[in-house]
Amino acid sequence: MTTLERVADLLQRGLTDKEMARQLGRHESVVGYHVGRLIAATRSRNRTQAAVRLALDTRRAEGRATT
Repeated sequence: MTTLERVADLLQRGLTDKEMARQLGRHESVVGYHVGRLIAATRSRNRTQAAVRLALDTRRAEGRATT
């Protein structure tokens, strides 16, 4: 699993950049960079919206979408 994928997973769980950095053994600026990439990739306005969109995409990919 790449750092970006791990950050996406932790973002969905609601962790802060600092908490993610500590858990991943990375510098907080590296985590912030990846969070920014995820926000842009999901065309979100903020980290909360990105987390929701990532979670929905994950559910769809796993075939558990309800719509």
